[in-house]
Amino acid sequence: DQMLTKPVPLLVQICADNVKCSDGNGGQPDDPRVSSACGSDEHAATGERNEAVLTVASNKTVIGIGTAGSGAALRRASLRIGASQQVILRNLKIYDVNPGLVEAGDGVTLLGAKFVWLDHLLLSQISDGSIDIGNTNGSTRDENITLSWVHFDGRAPKQCGGKHHFINLVDNAHVTYHHNWYDNSSGRNPKLGAEATQAHLFNN
Repeated sequence: DQMLTKPVPLLVQICADNVKCSDGNGGQPDDPRVSSACGSDEHAATGERNEAVLTVASNKTVIGIGTAGSGAALRRASLRIGASQQVILRNLKIYDVNPGLVEAGDGVTLLGAKFVWLDHLLLSQISDGSIDIGNTNGSTRDENITLSWVHFDGRAPKQCGGKHHFINLVDNAHVTYHHNWYDNSSGRNPKLGAEATQAHLFNN
């Protein structure tokens, strides 16, 4: 069990596009992604990363009082389920995880987890994946993962087009999706990858 404390800002190198783009509302973002190596079409700069990472152990149930979006909320906090088993997250809002950066923290991360239910969540203003499951190299496999009634809010004013590109990645996992809302997002809605992935999707 962990106590959530105010995260300490960390200065990190970012790679920003040399040519700015439109956010669709008159703004000019440059897609600043956290990286130690920039491409020829980018320039290095310094950004501020500001989030806490909470590990969720096996056999844990976290239920927020009220409904997702108007009840319990976690701000600037990523939940790492990792390889834990028998986990339920329900009625939670997770938001403001470095929305001004790209690739600087997920909302919820699973890596080798089993028997996980993510239900009635609202994820908003997340830098990287709102929910990321598994990895591409096949070193782990997530089993019996269910996402239901999750609201993925993809509004991202600091990214090109004003919409999130990396909402939900699934690799090497066995997952069920039902009644989820991919709202104003432009990519990975979800993205199902790797040969070992098995997915059942309905009413999304």
